[in-house]
Amino acid sequence: QAPRSDRLSKRDIAAQIFATILQQQAQARQPQQRQARSPYKQPAKMTSAVRLANAFALRTQIASDTKGEGRFELGVTQGPNGLGYRVIYNAGGTPSIELVRIGRRGSSVIDASRKAVKLEDNAHHTLQFTRSADGTMTVSVDDVEVIRTQDRAFRDGFDGILMMNKGGDFTIRAITAYSS
Repeated sequence: QAPRSDRLSKRDIAAQIFATILQQQAQARQPQQRQARSPYKQPAKMTSAVRLANAFALRTQIASDTKGEGRFELGVTQGPNGLGYRVIYNAGGTPSIELVRIGRRGSSVIDASRKAVKLEDNAHHTLQFTRSADGTMTVSVDDVEVIRTQDRAFRDGFDGILMMNKGGDFTIRAITAYSS
């Protein structure tokens, strides 16, 4: 092999070294990738930088085929730490829908649905979260209000939308944000 390596250009040698490094990194990542696919280990999180006023409406089409427990979160954020409000759907859990405030001191449940909401029929359902200028917030599923409450902890507008899947099998068809 020594005489053969003399015939390789510096570019070929560099390419071989680079390929070896990439192969080693891929092998090192395989156990982590297997672990990440396991339910409840790591949430699937998506954020989008969207400017919204303090009064807003979020609307999404969601379907679930979750067997057992799972959790879907939809909310608005303020700043880089994820402060804001989240609507949480707990598949197979009680309460089935919660409205949570994420503040500097941690998270707290503002209100929760009194009736069970089941989305595990693999059909698309409309989930809507609105907040008016006076801090009144409503959550509805298929145009049926399941939460109505008021909270004035956040006075400024929001700068992001967050969706998170924690162990469930959810399909999101669309998400729409309205701001006044």
